[in-house]
Amino acid sequence: MIPLQVLPDRRLDEWVDPFRSGPLRGVSLETVQVNIGLRCNLACHHCHVESGPSRTEEMSWETMRAVLRTIETIQPRTLDITGGAPEMHPRFREFVREAKSLGVRVIVRTNLTILLQDRYADCNCLPSCYSEVDVSRSIEVPTRWD
Repeated sequence: MIPLQVLPDRRLDEWVDPFRSGPLRGVSLETVQVNIGLRCNLACHHCHVESGPSRTEEMSWETMRAVLRTIETIQPRTLDITGGAPEMHPRFREFVREAKSLGVRVIVRTNLTILLQDRYADCNCLPSCYSEVDVSRSIEVPTRWD
């Protein structure tokens, strides 16, 4: 049994080396989950990443393309896209379409309320966009409403 310890400034591999007989290797990678931004139309108290309308952090297109290249290389079954409200990322649709062109199943974790806002009228195409590229939607709701 390996005891739980907070490691000082050493790399995990160096600490684990004495306990293993070879390199750590995964059998396969089924799902890649990626948070493409913290901007959200809601500011829920239960949000574990503290997304909200005033958050501006978002994944660059360069990083999104790196994710797509990685998916092409490792060929996971599923790309799980989350955020904030992933639909608010300016390259969201492009990212989904390119991921689907690689043959990966796409899940979008969304609150869906973004589709009801007038200033995102162009997002009204998203339900058809989802079905067009066969995207699953995962709606997360709290067990208690604030």
